[in-house]
Amino acid sequence: MNIGDQAPAFTVQPVFGLPVSTGGRPLVVLFLRSLSGSIARSVIPAVHTVLPRVEAGGGTIVAFTRCDLTLARDFVPREHVLFPVVVEEDDTRFDAWGVGRDAGLQRSLVALLTPGGFSSALAVLGAGRGRPDGGVDRLAAGFRLAADGRVEQAWYGQTIWELPDLEALCAPFGG
Repeated sequence: MNIGDQAPAFTVQPVFGLPVSTGGRPLVVLFLRSLSGSIARSVIPAVHTVLPRVEAGGGTIVAFTRCDLTLARDFVPREHVLFPVVVEEDDTRFDAWGVGRDAGLQRSLVALLTPGGFSSALAVLGAGRGRPDGGVDRLAAGFRLAADGRVEQAWYGQTIWELPDLEALCAPFGG
């Protein structure tokens, strides 16, 4: 997805709550790794920080994740997740949006050797209580969509522990 592209239209049913659709209002769309891992869990407090201003600006945040539906139905209320979470059963939507994988975890391993790389990885992994899942090489991504479904901003993770830059994705909603 590039800025100006029309995002794939969707109407989805989150684990809890009302259906969410493209079109009609601005959206921040996040693609997260499985909720069973600490990496995806570490983004939730950051989303909760920006969610009030996104909603005050007429938008919403929706997250797509690959995990077991039973796990998500337990996790979302237990962790007090305040934004819609949609469980994907396969990679179709991830692939349609160009969300990638780190083949062999090569980029993630090389990034450990960069200045600050090891400490960044530890900070995210420190979110705790995670367990490996089948998509250990899945990367995160984030998009801001205009009310008409056009991509206004796109962010693609390069390592498995990178988290979306929510401040940048949500900047138009005010500070």
